[in-house]
Amino acid sequence: MTKSQYLLAIAKANKAQIVEDFFPAIPEGALQQLAHKIIFG
Repeated sequence: MTKSQYLLAIAKANKAQIVEDFFPAIPEGALQQLAHKIIFG
């Protein structure tokens, strides 16, 4: 599973509509950094 797929799985599991709905569920480290990069560029 890629990091992007893992982020999508977390979002789906949290029934997220926006990133704020699931960002706290993302493990610290590389995944949070990827999510931040996706959001803010």
